[in-house]
Amino acid sequence: MPNLKVLVVEDEFLIASSLILALSNAGYEVLGPLSSGEEAISSPKGKEADIAIIDINLKGKIDGIRVAASMRRGKIPAIIFMTGYADEVLRTEAFALHPIAYLVKPVKANKIINIIQEYRG
Repeated sequence: MPNLKVLVVEDEFLIASSLILALSNAGYEVLGPLSSGEEAISSPKGKEADIAIIDINLKGKIDGIRVAASMRRGKIPAIIFMTGYADEVLRTEAFALHPIAYLVKPVKANKIINIIQEYRG
């Protein structure tokens, strides 16, 4: 998967670190981590990514769903949501953005890598 850029938007340091390590080891170029909605929206990294992995509950006032909506307007082709909440309202809002996956934490990095590989064909 050369040149595939994956953006990680996650405010939990250990989760972000382990995900970045696994993605890097799988051969992906990892952008981030970005830990707040504000940072994710304003960072140029968000415009470079092919896939964004976004936690819904982030630091700051802008949540991951709003971040994903902004990135969709910026033409990021694929979004994977991760959340610690199985709330149906959040799920409905998230699915309105047509993510390639909606995962409830804890999530194993291998599962995310498999989703990315399936998406890329």
